[in-house]
Amino acid sequence: MEMALVPLLYFMISDSIRLIGKAAVMEYLAQILQNCSSKGVIPSEIITDSVLTVLQEDGDDDPFWNGKTQIYDDNDDDAWMADLSKNLELWTEKGDEKSTTTTKLQLQEKATHLATRAVVTRYEAYRELVYFVLNFIAFYGYFLGILTYYNTENEGEESASIRILKLGMTHTDADWTGNFTGDLMWTIEPMIILTSPTILNWLKPFKKEKTKQD
Repeated sequence: MEMALVPLLYFMISDSIRLIGKAAVMEYLAQILQNCSSKGVIPSEIITDSVLTVLQEDGDDDPFWNGKTQIYDDNDDDAWMADLSKNLELWTEKGDEKSTTTTKLQLQEKATHLATRAVVTRYEAYRELVYFVLNFIAFYGYFLGILTYYNTENEGEESASIRILKLGMTHTDADWTGNFTGDLMWTIEPMIILTSPTILNWLKPFKKEKTKQD
């Protein structure tokens, strides 16, 4: 169990870093689109690989708890990519008055959507950090139980490193505290897993309403 937690801890922290970076790109892109919406055109130079990746992933980002029931296939992905390419072409080229007005509305809508998604994505990153902390504490707690089980030396004859690993506790206290802490962390984590989708879903309408009022 302890060995299985090691790669999971790595993926938790790496996912958190990835989501924080993605949220930063979303916020940057939302600001650029908002600033360019008054002109009805965006400079093609801002369409970097990271920006394009965010736009591609943003086409189908509603999870199942948002009420999405339809299952999309590869044809839907191809259609979305075609629409994205068409929109990017329109957004980066100055057109007539009618197309410019349409582009302005599209840019404002996309900017608002990306800003809202950035907030949700950043909270998802924080949630992964919470998972990491909870599981790391549980990992160390159960490690104390293993340490005290296999450490057969008398407590007065232990090395300084063993005493440090046990946080200065006796065998009995380290074993009980470690197992209790691990169980407690793994009781809290499922509660967060079950409630976080609802909490993250509440952020979307709140953000939209706040933006509309501004």
